[in-house]
Amino acid sequence: MPRLEYDPKISLGNIVTIAVVFVGAVTAWNTVVSRQTQMAEKIAVMETSIAAKTAGRDQQMSAHEARIRAVEIAQAAQSSDLRAIQSGISRIEAQMERLQPRP
Repeated sequence: MPRLEYDPKISLGNIVTIAVVFVGAVTAWNTVVSRQTQMAEKIAVMETSIAAKTAGRDQQMSAHEARIRAVEIAQAAQSSDLRAIQSGISRIEAQMERLQPRP
């Protein structure tokens, strides 16, 4: 069985291997950095879009709240008018009962 020996000499194969590993590491690093930059740009675009949509929805909500307030006020006025009409009808019915002869 052959013995393993350590050869301290640097060969062309060693240099090529180191160069390939270095180039691969640099390429991987550049890929990661470029993807990170792309993601940051996409996030910025999304944040801008969300901010614009949120502002539009806030305006819509304010408009809806104003409309709901107006409807509530109108409903309260109608309710008050209805109570007044019911009271008037009750008085008229009471007067009609007093005017009708009883058998």
